[in-house]
Amino acid sequence: MISSFSLLAIFVLYEANGYRLNKTTLRLEQAGLISLDGQPKQSYITINGKVSASSLPVRFQKIFPGQYTILVSHDGYNSWAKTVKIEGGQAYENKKVYLYLSNITAAETTRNITLENITNDAQSQKSSVQILNNEIWYKEKLVTRFGLSPAEAILTDDHTHIMFQLGQELRVMDLDGTNNIKLLDFSSSDSHIFALDSTNVLFSDNGKIMEARIR
Repeated sequence: MISSFSLLAIFVLYEANGYRLNKTTLRLEQAGLISLDGQPKQSYITINGKVSASSLPVRFQKIFPGQYTILVSHDGYNSWAKTVKIEGGQAYENKKVYLYLSNITAAETTRNITLENITNDAQSQKSSVQILNNEIWYKEKLVTRFGLSPAEAILTDDHTHIMFQLGQELRVMDLDGTNNIKLLDFSSSDSHIFALDSTNVLFSDNGKIMEARIR
């Protein structure tokens, strides 16, 4: 009885410190967690190809050490994916997983917005974002590089994405250069002025002020 009690006490102590029995390795391992939030709320979340949840926010506990591929998806939106390595007792948290619409259509804005308005907003949204030749930098750290030089780049209002023009395309990506997706096409590869207004992007194209919902 004393031996059994001692083993139980040891197990309870380990469990209190985040250790769980890994049925794959049959070893006690300190677990981590994955915590996500963002938009849209009704999104499917898969981890290593297995559907794990259908809405945000979500918190996965008892995550054993290893590499995990997280996919967040929703009909009509570009998916978001990230591969993370979880160590024992470590947490991966991302509260700004924002999905961007696919098949975005721009139209001439009906609002009283001028090119000067867009230019001023764009200047304020360029905070800490730099284009150096064919590279994009954020806070003096390299984000990514391309085969050609981006024309313009701004920081999104959530401060976790960079929106930029590459050739004729308006694109957006995470601050680490992942989830690089195309939002829409400009009429040409000439440099365009664009700025964010909540879930919409405003830009000048062919002398017109255009607007498109992107999220």
